Amino acid sequence: MSFDRSNRPFSCKQILNQKDRLRFDSAIQRNQVWKPLGKSLFIHSLLVDIPIPGVYAEEKPDSKDIWFLDGKQRFTTVLDFLEDKFALHPDTPPVDEIEIAGLKFSELPEDMQITIYSRNITVYIFKNLTEDERDEMFLRLNGGVPLSRIELTRVSAGSILRETIQEIASQSFFAQSCNLTPSARNRFVDEEVVLQSLLLVYGAGEDINSTAIREFVENEKDSELPMDDIMETVDYLNLAFPEKQKYLRKVNIPVLFKLADEYKEKVLASTFAIAVHKLLSNPTERYQEASSAGSAKAANVKIRIAELRNAIEQEVESEQQNQIESKTNNNENEVENVA
Repeated sequence: MSFDRSNRPFSCKQILNQKDRLRFDSAIQRNQVWKPLGKSLFIHSLLVDIPIPGVYAEEKPDSKDIWFLDGKQRFTTVLDFLEDKFALHPDTPPVDEIEIAGLKFSELPEDMQITIYSRNITVYIFKNLTEDERDEMFLRLNGGVPLSRIELTRVSAGSILRETIQEIASQSFFAQSCNLTPSARNRFVDEEVVLQSLLLVYGAGEDINSTAIREFVENEKDSELPMDDIMETVDYLNLAFPEKQKYLRKVNIPVLFKLADEYKEKVLASTFAIAVHKLLSNPTERYQEASSAGSAKAANVKIRIAELRNAIEQEVESEQQNQIESKTNNNENEVENVA
């Protein structure tokens, strides 16, 4: 391995003063969020001098920023507390018999504020990491905490594909219109759905389970997907679904993306939206059965695609028939007016 390593202590005061240099948005960083009591107990640990494990970060060439590979929750908890963004949980233990539960940083006794400011967290800083070394480092750092399947897939995706996935997931259809809870997004379900969508359009077959996703990632991580084509499909979905819809759930999104890619140049986005709304608001028995257990299997994905395609074709046919009838009625009215 060719990287260089050093370590330096960061006091909580330094963390606050240098917050603009500290980057926690590394593509491989986990989204795990501490609960209020966990954050408060961490602050309590600083006050009673319980040793804090070191964290790992990277310095990149031509950048003054420090990119964290782990330690996000520790540092962001320090920052949020020092900036009075939360009060200590009601179950926070006292310090030297002094109650601190319910207090913000600015409300603590001055000596406690000074204590927190002075506490150090050791940061191990790496330089000259290759992408493979960075990903391997992340996996080893999280060896004691099992990664979910999508987290493992994200790490193995490589920087180019990870950035592509994140760019797509940030678009309004995926970020706002899809019915995914904050908790689900925190577990990268939005990025998982993006991968399933891409897999249906650019992969082989209709299997979108975790194994198929991993194989797709391995095949595509060193190549560039056709972003212009992908963004045209996303823009089409943005037009079709400008607002959040209950039926835009994980099980439905990949097949919608597949059909949007198929119909974006043939059918108006409004017509597409009407057809989707009619089917998913009142799904057929066949669609419902294919959306339950084993919904990521190829057979069930094929059924959902077929049912949705049929709904779109019916809506297109219905609109065409309405247009013909409307034109016929207009012609008849013109004849009557002339007479």
